[in-house]
Amino acid sequence: MAPTKPLEKKEAEARLRAKDWTTLRAALQRLPGDVDAALAGRVVLEQLGTGHYAAWTFGRHCQRVPPHVIREVLRLLSADSSTPERLFLREAVDARLGDAALTSAWVVALESLLDLSLTYSWGSRQRRERFKALAKNPLVVSALQAAVVGSENPPIDMLAVLAVEGGDASIDALLPVFSKGDADSRLEKLAVHAAKTPAMRAMLEAVTSRRVKKEAGSSAVAFVSNVLGLAEPLEAVKFRIYLSSVESETGGVPLIQGSLSIDSKRDHWWSVELTRVDRELSMKRSSFGAGERAEDALRVGSSSLEELPTWVVKAGQKLGISWNRDALFAGSLRGKKRDQVVAWLFSRC
Repeated sequence: MAPTKPLEKKEAEARLRAKDWTTLRAALQRLPGDVDAALAGRVVLEQLGTGHYAAWTFGRHCQRVPPHVIREVLRLLSADSSTPERLFLREAVDARLGDAALTSAWVVALESLLDLSLTYSWGSRQRRERFKALAKNPLVVSALQAAVVGSENPPIDMLAVLAVEGGDASIDALLPVFSKGDADSRLEKLAVHAAKTPAMRAMLEAVTSRRVKKEAGSSAVAFVSNVLGLAEPLEAVKFRIYLSSVESETGGVPLIQGSLSIDSKRDHWWSVELTRVDRELSMKRSSFGAGERAEDALRVGSSSLEELPTWVVKAGQKLGISWNRDALFAGSLRGKKRDQVVAWLFSRC
């Protein structure tokens, strides 16, 4: 692609102040060498979001940034490096480099963040190849190690690159994440990509063992096993029963729809949510559960899990609807066990 001619300073700065994101992001790819660094640096850093795929917009639109703006972004990062993406960027790009080397390091860092934001399936060839390529770059690996150690909840793609690289420093960076034990099912996914070294294998086996033990002793397993009247409790359980009303105001879409979810892998292991979908599509919602912050726009109240069958009856009465008893079910239970759990939920109707 041929280089795009930079904007004039005045026009570039006007576009950076624009409220229209399309105009603003197009300007970020045509910044002149004399653009105001404070303005441009602030706008560039605003493109680096938080949460899932935090760096996608940033990586796509901010690679052609002049060196003096890159240095301003790095200066701002030194005071605001709480997220893994910001920590990575701070470690991957050294502001002391000369202009050419600084620009090159910046582009590598942003392309790496894009490679960590893929939407291909977890075990896909595309994801595997990107992880392996990143793991071969010592500077990228070092920056990822710092990001994983310094952040509270690093994304699994960052963890995967360290698992692929598999060196001692990467193992050391991963150990605090593994020791928390609050996301074992997520960490087990690393086995798809991880190096087949004794240390990595031992770490992943420990995670699986810990997760199996935790699930077997979970409240979810105890509760569902009791509902099913099992002499030998289940080892794990995960399912969702979809709730829906017979009534509709929108031509086929149930007026009330929601679900009961139970998952022994989660600390907050059960939840209930309902949404009203009326002609105005107002989408009023009520939800509650283990560790959930309850909300009740539908004014149906909440319930303990044990008393949920009674709550289902009362909620239907308050909403003036009849429940569809032929509920959709998705999860680990099959056959009679599945039918028993659904029958329990509607046992007071």
